[in-house]
Amino acid sequence: MISVESVFEGLGIFVGSCLLVFGLFELLKSCQPQGGFFTRHSHVVQLLLSILFIIGLIFSTYIGFGLQMASSLLSGIGLALGFALQPIMKKVVSGIVFDSTRLTGKIIEIGKMRGKVTSVGLVHTWVKEEGTDNKICLHNDFIDKTPFKLIPVEVSTPGPDTEMNLKLW
Repeated sequence: MISVESVFEGLGIFVGSCLLVFGLFELLKSCQPQGGFFTRHSHVVQLLLSILFIIGLIFSTYIGFGLQMASSLLSGIGLALGFALQPIMKKVVSGIVFDSTRLTGKIIEIGKMRGKVTSVGLVHTWVKEEGTDNKICLHNDFIDKTPFKLIPVEVSTPGPDTEMNLKLW
């Protein structure tokens, strides 16, 4: 049975956890110099503070409304995280199943840009522009939606004065 006292205890725990999380956020933000850990790794700190907030929310729900409400809240959070992480997990699975590193080292042409693919990641592809030292970072969604051409590389055949080493794998 839910009592008024337990609801107010849960509300007090929730307010306390909110004050703790926001206080830690402001403290970390004000204590770090420019270029410090918080500015370079703000996503890690925000993730840790978000986890602390969710733990406080679940604990306050458990104290205020009981185990059934806390488990319902936890399953709702899991469902929301599943939908939020769906695009990332799609890229991870497709990267494992369909190896996209076959483009590494190939020369491609996208629109007016032409260059050699230096690395392919889950989110970005790095291309060294032909004729310059510029490296271009392309988002993989852009590459998926934009048609590109693979440029064949000219291979010279060895002459009689050229030594040829073959490796058998």
